[in-house]
Amino acid sequence: MEEIGLVIDKVDYEKVLFDSVLKDGNLMINALFPIEIGVEKAEKILLQSPLPTKLLKLEELNNTNTWESEIVAIKNITK
Repeated sequence: MEEIGLVIDKVDYEKVLFDSVLKDGNLMINALFPIEIGVEKAEKILLQSPLPTKLLKLEELNNTNTWESEIVAIKNITK
């Protein structure tokens, strides 16, 4: 709810992954978990985001739009 404004009724806790990266000298810890939503709902979330945000296909992930450790984690979650 905090990150994307959706109430998630069901979470598979076995698929929750944590990732840590250093950004500007600070440790940032991310929780990654899979959810399924339609494109229309995803676009609504993007329009409401206060940050510059866009949808990416799995094959579009690279070091210019996220960290390598997150790419590995996301690919593992989506298997």
